[in-house]
Amino acid sequence: MKSQMLLLSFLLLFAHSFAQEPRMVAKTKASLTPPEHFKVAEQFYGFIHGESSSTILIQELEGTSYLLLKQGMTPEYFASQGFTYISAEDIITTSGLKGILYRMSFTVQETEFERLMLFAGDYHQTFWLVGNYPSMIKEQMFETMKNSLLTLKP
Repeated sequence: MKSQMLLLSFLLLFAHSFAQEPRMVAKTKASLTPPEHFKVAEQFYGFIHGESSSTILIQELEGTSYLLLKQGMTPEYFASQGFTYISAEDIITTSGLKGILYRMSFTVQETEFERLMLFAGDYHQTFWLVGNYPSMIKEQMFETMKNSLLTLKP
């Protein structure tokens, strides 16, 4: 419990901050402004904040429209993959890309996480972004993570 309170205190200091500049993401044509204190990940294409077990993963899907992917993303589909669907909303990124943002929860080794999954692009290219954070810090991380994902720029 003490470590959880320390973690929450630490996160409160940076959760709403975007002091970083946009960063290009390896193996994609995209840039993103990660939340403050997130670093470029070495194990995947994206960013990580190790102290809070929060991540942002980015993948580019050539020749795929996000509108086609959207058709298959139902609460039933998410449940079949081990996720609990929370919500979905149509979005427009700060660079003008249209997309859809899903919010869901899942559990890993008895720890509950929330996931934001964004599909954005056009008829020929889709960017797939996934932001994960422990549910215990969702009050501090939800808006911060969402705002970071919305800075996607092709």
